[in-house]
Amino acid sequence: MAFVPAPGYQPTYNPTLPYYKPIPGGLRVGMSVYIQGVANEHMKRFFVNFVVGQGPGADVAFHFNPRFDGWDKVVFNSQQDGKWGNEEKKRSMPFRKGAAFELVIMVLPEHYKVVVNGDPFYEFGHRIPVQLVTHLQVDGDLTLQSINFIGGQPAPSPGPMPNPGYPGPGKHNQQPCNLPCMEGAPTFNPPVPYKARLQGGLVARRTIVIKGYVPPSGKRYGMETGRDSSLLSPLRPKS
Repeated sequence: MAFVPAPGYQPTYNPTLPYYKPIPGGLRVGMSVYIQGVANEHMKRFFVNFVVGQGPGADVAFHFNPRFDGWDKVVFNSQQDGKWGNEEKKRSMPFRKGAAFELVIMVLPEHYKVVVNGDPFYEFGHRIPVQLVTHLQVDGDLTLQSINFIGGQPAPSPGPMPNPGYPGPGKHNQQPCNLPCMEGAPTFNPPVPYKARLQGGLVARRTIVIKGYVPPSGKRYGMETGRDSSLLSPLRPKS
């Protein structure tokens, strides 16, 4: 039987640059954008934009822009009506030239939280309603390995619509989001063996996502679930 991944958990591998694609269902609180790539050896800068619409002049809700320019820093900003807002910056560079990286941008109620290689890096407060963001844009001196959209609030049930979280009548016309909810932040680079409790237990339609690498000398690995350590259901792929 063929494996069918849960909606939103199928990454785009090795996308070409410039990357400018729709976000499935639009951006929502609770989503995370997971980007893997390699910074070029002669990297000067690259950027990730959360964009409202598509085409020249589209508003940018969040602009993430690492710059190697002698004063290595990361710049954060937004653009509305063709004008950049107040620039925020952090004079610290979490990326290394020629090195692979993992970038996660988490969409929280009050801000975007940027995590690089498992370490929290910056929080950028919302200036444009999250619900208006429709596209992700990536370009610059890097090689993309994968882009993945994970999580999001479940689609609203039929009935009266609740009050929107942000003002702006007539601007909340996004399609319902069908991505599964994330129930917490990802765990990066956990030690092996890894053991943790599943909050709320394992129920129907719940998905566990594990990303890792099998070393060339690897022969097998395993994952087990159960009520306690003595009652486990093993899954052990073998080479």
